[in-house]
Amino acid sequence: MAEYLISGLRETEQRSTVIIQANSSEEAIAIMTERGYRELTLHTDDVSALYTKATEVSDVFSADEYLGFQTRGTLAAIFFMVKKIYRNNWLFTSAIILYFAYRFLNQPPSLFFDWSTETFRFRNLTDWLLLSGLFLPILVAAINHFHNPARDYQRFIEHECWGRWQAVLDMQLPDSIPADDVAFHRANALASLGKIEEALQLVAHLENRPELPTWLFYSRLSTVYDKAKDHGTAFAMLEKSVELDPDNSTALIDLAMNCVSRRQDFERAEQLMRRARKQMLSEITAPFATYVDGLIALRRGQSKRAIELLCKSIVEVTPYRPSSPMIDLVIDEANAMMAIAHATLGDFEQSRPFFLRSHPRLVALDLRYIIDEYIQADPAMAAMNKSNPYQPSALPN
Repeated sequence: MAEYLISGLRETEQRSTVIIQANSSEEAIAIMTERGYRELTLHTDDVSALYTKATEVSDVFSADEYLGFQTRGTLAAIFFMVKKIYRNNWLFTSAIILYFAYRFLNQPPSLFFDWSTETFRFRNLTDWLLLSGLFLPILVAAINHFHNPARDYQRFIEHECWGRWQAVLDMQLPDSIPADDVAFHRANALASLGKIEEALQLVAHLENRPELPTWLFYSRLSTVYDKAKDHGTAFAMLEKSVELDPDNSTALIDLAMNCVSRRQDFERAEQLMRRARKQMLSEITAPFATYVDGLIALRRGQSKRAIELLCKSIVEVTPYRPSSPMIDLVIDEANAMMAIAHATLGDFEQSRPFFLRSHPRLVALDLRYIIDEYIQADPAMAAMNKSNPYQPSALPN
């Protein structure tokens, strides 16, 4: 069953985060409401909830602490773990500190200070062992951060986000990473390499698996077809996803994004977004909804409004960069759309930095339709007839 992280208030308690096991975000919210919580904040959507394992580490991390890993960078995560280890072993740590304080105050300074070299040093093995124990949590926290399945998975996703398809296929992952998730990422790589039949075979057995909702199967299958540049079938898969779960905000937003970016169907996209916003959006889903609203405004010729919304979506999603390399991909695509919006206003001094920032990603993922749209809007780019805009070196600084 999926695990949802939801924060809320109760009359006699401070605001807290609770782990709710449910079949959908709507069911999880209903459970929280029945328990008397109000002013709810949904932290996990219907996709991330499937892979949330907060209950497995609940004896080590509280729900609030587990949630914090979404926004902690490398140094912050290590510092958090060091603090937690010291706090959990405060008696041992205090004893070591008191020991050294006693030694320093009651033993001759020569035991600690080497006057010949003017440096501190310890004279016996006990001192060295205790000193090592005092600083051991820092080493343990660093090793735990850099050598764990989550880091391996992030490197795996990083390869996909930069179009390193062979690396996605070759990389070995720990068994703790969900097999269905890995299979779809590898299928995306195969499809991008033109091996769509192999890609479909790789994920075909997942269609009726109980751990993977059918709506999500078709939503992820849509991405596979999109990587193969079969945009018609990709759209049909998203339609099927919404048909299977009409009130699922994630499915509705994905379909709305496809409507506006691939089909220029603004009215349908707006209708889908209205339906999505009837549900409570998670903190990670809300920036994507804002992004789609920005795309709709851009396609309707409301460039200034588009810039406001796209900028807002970047601000909203940026805190979650440590959680997944996918966030940087979203930010780059939003920067590209910001570039187009500024270019349509004739503000090329503003548009070009945004475009150049996103251009390496667009090239890596072969998003030529975005590159083409910007070049058409920027005369300086359009004038570069002898250059190949699909190579990073072709663009001016």
